[in-house]
Amino acid sequence: MNELVTIKKELTGLESRKAKGYSQEQLAELSDVNLRTIQRIENQESEPRGKTLQLIWDALGLNIEELNSNKKEKKNMANK
Repeated sequence: MNELVTIKKELTGLESRKAKGYSQEQLAELSDVNLRTIQRIENQESEPRGKTLQLIWDALGLNIEELNSNKKEKKNMANK
């Protein structure tokens, strides 16, 4: 998979949503973001803006420091 696509999926919470077992509907409800907006973000039809992204991250229990840490760990594992 293209690294840019992987990064986008991590940043938008797609990987975390699936890992936590949430449906798009559940994430929409938890984050107070419209379901169609969640679908458009995941289908790369739209880029999430600051507030939307923050609502999604909050609902998934994510923060930028964790994402950066996970990215570094994956890079280190790939270099071994």
